[in-house]
Amino acid sequence: MKIHFLALLSLAVGTAPSFAQGPLAPPAGPPAPTMKSLQEIWDKVDALETRATALETQNAALRSQSTLLMQQLSAMVPTSRLAWLISTIDVSLSENAMAFGPDGQPAIAYNDPYGSQDLKFARFDGSQWTISVVENIGIDGRGVSLAFGPDGQPAISYLAGSTFSVRFARFDGTAWAVTVVHDAALAGSTSLAFGPDGQPAIAYPSRVNFQHHLNFARFDGSAWTAPVVVDPANYTGYSASLAFGPDGQPVIAYESGFNRTVKFARLSSGGWITSLVDDGGAAEVGFSIALAFGPTKAPAIAYRSYQDTGGGNSISKVKYAHLVGTAWSISTPEDPFQGATDPGFSVIDLAFGVDGQPAIAYNTGDGPNQHLALLRYSGTAWVFNMVDRDPDVGEYCTLAFGPDGQPAITYLDGTNYTLRFARKGVFTPTP
Repeated sequence: MKIHFLALLSLAVGTAPSFAQGPLAPPAGPPAPTMKSLQEIWDKVDALETRATALETQNAALRSQSTLLMQQLSAMVPTSRLAWLISTIDVSLSENAMAFGPDGQPAIAYNDPYGSQDLKFARFDGSQWTISVVENIGIDGRGVSLAFGPDGQPAISYLAGSTFSVRFARFDGTAWAVTVVHDAALAGSTSLAFGPDGQPAIAYPSRVNFQHHLNFARFDGSAWTAPVVVDPANYTGYSASLAFGPDGQPVIAYESGFNRTVKFARLSSGGWITSLVDDGGAAEVGFSIALAFGPTKAPAIAYRSYQDTGGGNSISKVKYAHLVGTAWSISTPEDPFQGATDPGFSVIDLAFGVDGQPAIAYNTGDGPNQHLALLRYSGTAWVFNMVDRDPDVGEYCTLAFGPDGQPAITYLDGTNYTLRFARKGVFTPTP
C-alpha cells in the first residue's frame, strides 16, 4: 500500500491531514450579488422609455419632413399632371364651406338638412377626418360660411330655424359657443370674414316689411353691433361675398334687384359706397357670387349668368370680373359645357393660387350631365379642368388652395346625397 508523502509528513508533525485547496470558513461580509437590484431594473426601464420617446419624436420629425418633401415635390409637378383624389366625407344635401387651418389641414362646415338636421364640422388631421356636431339647426339651416380666426380656431356663420336667424359659432378649443347675430333674416347666404382687428364680420340678406336688403354686422370685441343696411334696394343681397381689402376696410360683392345685377360695396369714412359691376345685358347675373383679392391687391369676382332663350332652353355661363384702376374688366371663360343649367343651386367659388392666378370651381351642365369642373387662368387664357366626371355632382362647391399650392374642392354628390372632397397633389383620403 502506498502512502502519500504529505500524509506521512502530517503524521510526523502531529497534524491532521487536509486535502481542501482553501479555507472552509465563509468569507467575512455579505455575499457578492448574483442578481440586479430592483432599483437597477427600474433605472433600466426608465432609460428604455426615454430612448423610445426620443425615437418616436425622431420618427414624427421624419414623417413631417417626408410630408413636407412630398408637398414640395407636388408643387414642383405641373398641376395638369397631378390626379384628382376624391373621398366621401359624410351625408349632406345642402351648403358647405371649406378652409385650411393654421396646421395646413382642410376643414369643412356643412349641414345635413334631411338627415340629422345638424350643423357639422369635419377636420382632417393628416390621416383621417374627424366629425363633430356644432348645433342642431333643423331643416332650414342654410348659408354656411367658415373662417379661421387669428387664434387659430374655426368659426362659422349660418342661417337657422324658421326665422332664418343669423348665427355665429366659434370653437374655443373645447366646445362650440353659439351667438344669435340677427333673429329675423332672409333665406340666402352668409359670408364670414375676420378683419385686421381680429374680429369677425358677416354679410347676409335681411327682410323688413317685405323688403329684402343686404346687411352687415360686426363684432366689436364684446358684442355684435346692430346690423347696418349696406344697400337699401329691394331684392338685394341674397348672394353675397365679404372680404377685407388691403386698406383694412370691408368690401362686399353681391347680387341686386329683381332682374339681378352684380354690385360692389366698400365701406368708407362716410358709410357704404356702392357701384355697379355688371348689369347682365340680356341675361340675369349674380345667382352665385364669390369675391377674392389677388396679388395686385385688386378685387376680383366670379359669378353666374343666366339667360332664358325660349322654348324651354337657357344658357348659363361663368363670368369673371376684376378691377383695373377704377373700371371693371369682365370676361366669360370658355369651357366645353357652356349651356343649359339652372344656376339657382349652382354655387360658384373663386380663389387665387400661389402663382397669383385666379381659379373658379363650379358645376357644369344639368342633372346627369352635371359634373364638377375647375377653370384656371394660365396668365394668357382660361384652362378647363374636369374634376369629377360622375353624373349629378358639383353643386354647392367651395374652393381653396392648400399649403402645397394645389387646389381643393368640396361639393355634393346629388345621386348619393353625400359630401365629397377633391384635392390635387399628395393627399391621403379616408378609405
